[in-house]
Amino acid sequence: MNYFSMNEVSVGTEVKIKNSDLKGRVVEVFHFPTTFKVEFEDGKFEVFKTHEIEILDNSNVEDADE
Repeated sequence: MNYFSMNEVSVGTEVKIKNSDLKGRVVEVFHFPTTFKVEFEDGKFEVFKTHEIEILDNSNVEDADE
């Protein structure tokens, strides 16, 4: 796995919320500070900081590097 900046995470990336079993997809990225609006399977949304999420599917990020 290559190093990537959390600023390069794109919409649609699958993430897991640390310290929980919740998984969702990034629907919006905010900058300064970088935060992510995540949509869960039940249709709810919540905003998380970079240290609160773990990237599960970073294929969108890797595609951006190529």
